[in-house]
Amino acid sequence: LLFDLSEFDSGVVTIKHTDSRRAEILGTLEQILEGRSLSAKQAEVLRGRLHWFNSYLFVRAPCDAMRRLSVRAQGRDASAALDGSVEHAILTFKNHLETAPPLRLCPASGRNMYVFIDSSLSFEPGLDTVAGIGGVLYDQSGNAVQHFSAEISGTDLERLLGDSDHPIYEVELAAVMVAFEAWMSLLRDTYSVFYVDNEAAQSTLVSGRSSTRNRRAILQRILNAEHQALCRPWFGRVPSYSNPADPPSP
Repeated sequence: LLFDLSEFDSGVVTIKHTDSRRAEILGTLEQILEGRSLSAKQAEVLRGRLHWFNSYLFVRAPCDAMRRLSVRAQGRDASAALDGSVEHAILTFKNHLETAPPLRLCPASGRNMYVFIDSSLSFEPGLDTVAGIGGVLYDQSGNAVQHFSAEISGTDLERLLGDSDHPIYEVELAAVMVAFEAWMSLLRDTYSVFYVDNEAAQSTLVSGRSSTRNRRAILQRILNAEHQALCRPWFGRVPSYSNPADPPSP
């Protein structure tokens, strides 16, 4: 590891991997892609190296890729071929290693922000399905900073309904995604707490994994935004009747 103290007078310390360490792992990933093969034993070794590498970046963006690699490492797919899911995982790690910024510690690190999220989904006979999302952002003193209120409609809603007859779980995740992307500048370098009122969505956000295509796609955007904003979130649950984001969700 390298500790960059060039900005120490300003209270900033940067921690990063050496170029040689990064190049070594990238070379291994490129060899796997070229050889179109990854045995369970190779996957186990690679998983350990990648887990160590990412532990010093404090990010969760490659969570799903790590899960896919773990399946191969455990021999659960009984294959050494570089199939679609494993290849996607390797490409995800490769992109992550090439683009992940170093860890920066500064005096502003560790501010607290509080985000309350809510969603709604209504089915009325003879009427279109309506999905609403809302969010309220509070600072560490409890002052309301911003809020949003919106509907999910058109092709986005059709895509969610294609996987589930009642996609309230996905709508709740979508609300968290919108909050992250809309308030990224305000959430940057914070220890933020996100409150949702859907237990399934909370579990997915905590674990960083999901089983269906739409949920994985939304979750990955959340993890990417979390990484881009250098935000270290905590995901909690709030009862619906205590949720200040209930009124903004149409």
